[in-house]
Amino acid sequence: METCILDRNGFEMAAGENGHRGLANEGFLAGLMHDIGKLLLLKVLDSMTTENSDIQLTHEFIAKLLRSKHVEQGYGLMKQWSIPPIYANVVRDHHREDYDQSDALLLAIRIVNQMTRKVGMSATPNAEIVPAALPEVRILGVGNDLLVDLEKIIVDTAKNDS
Repeated sequence: METCILDRNGFEMAAGENGHRGLANEGFLAGLMHDIGKLLLLKVLDSMTTENSDIQLTHEFIAKLLRSKHVEQGYGLMKQWSIPPIYANVVRDHHREDYDQSDALLLAIRIVNQMTRKVGMSATPNAEIVPAALPEVRILGVGNDLLVDLEKIIVDTAKNDS
């Protein structure tokens, strides 16, 4: 869900300078949708606990459920809603090890996902991430200056939203 905070400019940066910058509008929408499975699961859990106060869910259970099922549930929802494949594939593939390296939109979402983890704006933060070493960065040709600017946009956007 953290990727949805980025504005059009952030996705334009993540898409790099090699002909993919026009994906900013699609990137913004894909950023909003890529973790929709988490929202679906949270809504289902909320309904269950509202209907039955005997159900007590731990934070650990919820976190594990979201990590393990959000992609599957989100992709199923995208297919059920007949959302175009350009977005459904991002939902399906944004955590996959074997992803389509020619899908610039997916690559940009993956970069932003990792950048949000790096700066601690994720349920799974990881300050050890080196953005310049990400394969998606190399594939899209995102330069170091753009990565620095992208990180600044992510941090600034988070500050403005809090």
